[in-house]
Amino acid sequence: MKPDTETNLPVKDPSDALVPEEHLAEHHPEAKNADYAEGIDVTQVHGAILREKSDPHDGQEPIPVWIIAICLGVVLWGGYYLGKNTANFRPDIFDTHAAAIGGPAAPGAPGAAGDTKAEGAAADSPEKQLAALMKEGKSAYGSICASCHQAGGGGQPGTYPPLAGSEWVTGDSHVLIPIVLHGVHGPMTVAGAQYNNNMQAWGPTIKDKKMAAILTYIRQSWGNNASPVTPEEVGKIREAFKDRKTQWTEAELLQLKANPPK
Repeated sequence: MKPDTETNLPVKDPSDALVPEEHLAEHHPEAKNADYAEGIDVTQVHGAILREKSDPHDGQEPIPVWIIAICLGVVLWGGYYLGKNTANFRPDIFDTHAAAIGGPAAPGAPGAAGDTKAEGAAADSPEKQLAALMKEGKSAYGSICASCHQAGGGGQPGTYPPLAGSEWVTGDSHVLIPIVLHGVHGPMTVAGAQYNNNMQAWGPTIKDKKMAAILTYIRQSWGNNASPVTPEEVGKIREAFKDRKTQWTEAELLQLKANPPK
C-alpha cells in the first residue's frame, strides 16, 4: 500500500486485497477512518444548497409602482406649471430685491437731474409728450409684459388674457391702475373669454412715471383707443390703496368701477 501524495493516506490497490483490515489498522492508524468510497457525486450532495437563495435583507425591497407613478406625475405637473408661469425666469420680474424699475436715473443718463434735454421736454407740446410717453411705454412693455401678454397684446389663450380689445384696459383708469399696482387673481372674464390665473403686483417695483407710460401704451395700441394715464393718476391711486397687501378679484374690481376712490 502506497500513501497518497496529496493526503498522505494509504491508497488501496489490488495487491492490498489480501491484507487484513487489522493489519492496516495496526500499521497505518491514520487510515482507520478513511473513506475509500468512489461512487458519491458531490454535485448531487450539494445541489440543494446551491439551489437555495440568500436570505433577504431590509432596505432591498422594490419601490411600489404607485409611488413611482405619483412622483412622475408631480414632476410632469411641476414642469408644466413652471413653463406657464415663470416668464422665462427673468430677474427683473421675480427679484423683489432688485432696483426699482423706473427709479432715479444715474447721473449723466437721459432723464437724470441736470439733463437739459429732459428738462426742456417738459415744455414740449402735449403731442410730443404723448409720443415720448408712448415710446417709453413700448420699451418698458417689451421688457416687462410681453413675455405673458405677447408683443402684439394678444395674450396666450386660456392662460394670459389679451390686452388688445380688453374692456379692463380701455375702461376706467382707476380700475386698470390698481390691477397693475396690486395684481389680480381668480376667475376673470376678459374680451368674452374666461381666465383663471394670477398676475403679480407691480407696484413695489415700477414707479409712477414708468407705470403711466406702460398703461398709456397699452391703452393706445393694437386698436385700443383710450385716454392716456398720467403719473399723477398713478400716484393718487397708489396713495388711496397704500395699505392694501392682497391681489384684486374680479368682484372687487367691479365694485371699484362703480365706486371710484376719492
